[in-house]
Amino acid sequence: MFEPPATEADLVARLRARDDAAFEMLVQRYGAEIQAVAFVILRDPHAAEDAAAETLVLAWRKITVLRDPRRLRPWLLRIATRAALRVRRRERDAIPLTPEMLQGRSTGVDDALDHIALIDALDRLPPRIRAALALHYVADMTVDAVAEVMGTTRNTVKTQLRDGLQRMREALDPEASQGGR
Repeated sequence: MFEPPATEADLVARLRARDDAAFEMLVQRYGAEIQAVAFVILRDPHAAEDAAAETLVLAWRKITVLRDPRRLRPWLLRIATRAALRVRRRERDAIPLTPEMLQGRSTGVDDALDHIALIDALDRLPPRIRAALALHYVADMTVDAVAEVMGTTRNTVKTQLRDGLQRMREALDPEASQGGR
């Protein structure tokens, strides 16, 4: 009978022993979070699914290079962030959907336009800022943990978060941001 690993260190030990059930546990524990972070960076559910799969396969193959087994989650999120940023660089030709494209269409739902505006505001952010926002707000990581995952400094992450939120505010309510200056 399969007994789930109690700690990250136990899970890493079982992964290193090439226990197939441990890989399934890895997917169950971290797959959705990895995919959510990739989705916020990529804004495409299929690309996010591919990035998540790539992350999990790479983690399985490279588990022996993880120095501190208690740091499995940040290590996985670092791999996921890098995978998503690689995918993002490859898809620069994508045309974002903007609210202007939908003008004149009768959706009848203001919430849908607000949702599209939010997606458009996210799409306009540089990928590294979007990654910082995803790790901090979607994965609920601290600023220090985001800095570790992204391989940067705490101050850089704080700047990216502040800049990202400001850009989002301006994109979602341009009149309010002009009045505040």
